[in-house]
Amino acid sequence: NSGVWGLKKNFALLELLERLQYTQEKSTLFLTADSLEKERQLAVQCDENEGHIAVLYCTVCTSHLCEECSGLTHATRTLARHRRVPLSDKPREKPKCPSHPSHVAEFTCLEEDCQGLQTGPGPIMCFICKDYGRHKDH
Repeated sequence: NSGVWGLKKNFALLELLERLQYTQEKSTLFLTADSLEKERQLAVQCDENEGHIAVLYCTVCTSHLCEECSGLTHATRTLARHRRVPLSDKPREKPKCPSHPSHVAEFTCLEEDCQGLQTGPGPIMCFICKDYGRHKDH
């Protein structure tokens, strides 16, 4: 009765995921001149060097990088595994909790009293609001 930990690993699925990740990493590191120019037109400043224009986004570091800084900052074996995507493929940012802006709003309150709130926190919330705040026990 070990629950999830008692399940066997699906090695075929793990291998497929690894191949997919490798393919994505490989494709982001070899951008064509046309695609690089398209990314530069977004005019996003590189987080490592303000004099450079970013063309990549690291999904792990959550930083905008130019080609040069991407190569320099992600040269080590550990950081080279970070997923870097073209800026145009950057994932959307998750909404922040209105009451706790440093936390992601992961939950929605389904209580009728919270649905129509126009002022105050509203129905979206973080884990703090859900477990300890005004939405506790909803």
